[in-house]
Amino acid sequence: QSENSFLNKKLVDIKAEIEEKQKQYNVLQTIKEDLIDGEMKKHVKVENVGPFFVFGKEFLDARYDRINADIVDLYKKSEELGLSTKNQEHVLYLDPHEYGPHKTRLRISLMLSKLPKQIPEGYFVEKIPSQKVLTYKYKGPYEYLTFVHREMYVIAKKGGFLKGYSFDIHSGGPRNAGSEYDYETLIGYPITSS
Repeated sequence: QSENSFLNKKLVDIKAEIEEKQKQYNVLQTIKEDLIDGEMKKHVKVENVGPFFVFGKEFLDARYDRINADIVDLYKKSEELGLSTKNQEHVLYLDPHEYGPHKTRLRISLMLSKLPKQIPEGYFVEKIPSQKVLTYKYKGPYEYLTFVHREMYVIAKKGGFLKGYSFDIHSGGPRNAGSEYDYETLIGYPITSS
């Protein structure tokens, strides 16, 4: 009996590892095809994004590697305030056309289901208007987003579409997905100034 349960547990664990490795393989294959082999442009679309309301904070000395921690802190603050969120995050790059992993300016916010009555000092609530955006849907770990943005910048610049601040909309991130290979991010480059 104990050998059977031991073997069954090992089989379940190994199957989970294989499934995770298959996800990893699929994501890395897509990244290679889109970013290295130049296929990304085929998957870039023009879409209307918004309108939506957000609760957030501006970071003037942000770090890319802290975005997740800053998002977690925002969720804690939103729960303290009793805010109704949609489990989606919006990251607006205020230095959009330069790579700045350290000491960069970001507005990190959570999408709201309804507007709060009051906001504490140091935070903001705003409506993000509907806008026409060049989009790419990325699925995978956030560590590769820099490469995606680099390629989106090239595509947007060639098309004359550098009209505003680039952004990410995270759905199914660390708060919602078991595997980082299930994280979903919409990368957006506005076509029109808002």
